[in-house]
Amino acid sequence: MSSPLQRSIKHLKDQGYSVARGEHWNSFARIRQDLYGFGDLLVTNGDHIALVQVTTAGNMGAREKKIWSLPVHRIWLSSGGRIFVHGWAKRGPRGKRKTWTITERELVYTDTEGK
Repeated sequence: MSSPLQRSIKHLKDQGYSVARGEHWNSFARIRQDLYGFGDLLVTNGDHIALVQVTTAGNMGAREKKIWSLPVHRIWLSSGGRIFVHGWAKRGPRGKRKTWTITERELVYTDTEGK
């Protein structure tokens, strides 16, 4: 069974992105740390660069709220970077085999960001 992070890496590579992991294990603090506090993956396809937060579909709202609360998101977006949230869930018709599906949202700065 693959993790949501592994599924996102495969999904992005299949779309032609170069992918680098932004999260790492901090053995001193004993926690996983993301790039800028929210970037699990750093990706580019030559046209743009983006940070991707990977989670389950049901947890996307909480992750988006966290990103909006971090001041660094403004710097990243104003510098031309993009932010995506990938949510994974097993879905399919009732009585049929369920498959992993992705919900992808781009966070875009507006006057009412995160609200």
